[in-house]
Amino acid sequence: MVLRRSSIEGHEELDIQREMERLTAFVGIVADEPAEGQGTSWVRKEGWKCNLWKILRFDTHGQLAYHPTRAERKVISFMNEYHVIGKRLPRIDAKEKVRGLAHYTDDLKLAGMLCGMILRSPFAHARILKIDASRALKVPGVKAVITGADTIKVKYGVISRSPKFVDEYPLAVDRVRFIGDEVAAVAATDPDAALEALDLIQVDYEELPAVFDPDEALQPDAPQIHDHAPGNISREFHLKQGDVEKGFLESDLVREDTFTTQSAIHAYLEPHAAVAEWDTSGRLTLHTSTQTPYYVQQHLALTLGINPDRVRVIKPYVGGGFGGKSDGMAALDFCAALLARKTGKPVKIVYSRDEEFTAARRKHPVTITMKTGVKKDGTLVARQCKAFLDGGAYCSLGPLTTVLVGTFQTLPYRIPNYRYDGYRIYTNKPPCGAM
Repeated sequence: MVLRRSSIEGHEELDIQREMERLTAFVGIVADEPAEGQGTSWVRKEGWKCNLWKILRFDTHGQLAYHPTRAERKVISFMNEYHVIGKRLPRIDAKEKVRGLAHYTDDLKLAGMLCGMILRSPFAHARILKIDASRALKVPGVKAVITGADTIKVKYGVISRSPKFVDEYPLAVDRVRFIGDEVAAVAATDPDAALEALDLIQVDYEELPAVFDPDEALQPDAPQIHDHAPGNISREFHLKQGDVEKGFLESDLVREDTFTTQSAIHAYLEPHAAVAEWDTSGRLTLHTSTQTPYYVQQHLALTLGINPDRVRVIKPYVGGGFGGKSDGMAALDFCAALLARKTGKPVKIVYSRDEEFTAARRKHPVTITMKTGVKKDGTLVARQCKAFLDGGAYCSLGPLTTVLVGTFQTLPYRIPNYRYDGYRIYTNKPPCGAM
């Protein structure tokens, strides 16, 4: 309360003592030029180890002419006893990182560890007719090949509260829906053997019509990407407050514009990486580069058909994510785990930069039409937004992003009349996620 009272008193003092146009700001200080031997400054007193701010008066010689009250000194005393609050603390990971001692997922080396790689679809939309891995299994050093037939065929999704948002298999079971969709995975003693095996896996596809533009995907005759989503609408969200039409009539000026944003890869320095290992009791330990380890645990347990308490997820240092690693389980997490269970050996999978650009989650391209009504004094009266998000092939975090596009419109401003209509559209492109 002392801090709050001091702040209030300080602002009142500034309002009373000096005209607003005479105040200037520099280096975090708001002050006016000394007048008649005195100046009024809104500063932090050097030596006070707390976040206590107060009006300080100085004479023409720069001497402090104000001293803290007894109550304020008591607050200062309390603050000096704290070890974290009010202190400038170094990053706990700074020394390890700048000295090159921080360990990331790819730095992990386990005895007998195998190299895993993933086979991806060359088609944007196709039905899988047959997969033959017999030739791949004959490559020296290859220990296992897995396909959708080796899974329990359970879908997963980041937002699992609605079944329609749970739309993705960890390995394609019947169809692929974008170029880069995961079809099979290999574990081998070295990368060369794994690459050779991928080339020898024979997949028979029936290519299907694909759609790459949200406007085309909404047409009645457009290819249907998911059976559960007629019209290719992944998520629809509407928000309304006040009376938008009345607000426009009351506005002095109304402007309407359409804006577009582009898809973008998050471009973190460290690519996705995972190391999976099972112990003799059937417990899985996964080291993975992720922003959401508990999502990974839930998704692995679901898609592997085991209890969550049998899955331990370890998140080492992460070399960047920016939302691109916040979608829970990535395909390499599941593939590393299933290959490790099948071979009885630890398995590491690290995405190449090509794979990151091909298959990792990215930012949604958005087309948003915005109509805004204002008064002549700049007061915002009404706004109407209609947004179309290109979500790509799967839901990921997109249903939440669709909501945030609308709710964030009014965060910085008071807009009494507001309406938002948001639509996230499936297309045969890589899935978009957190942005």
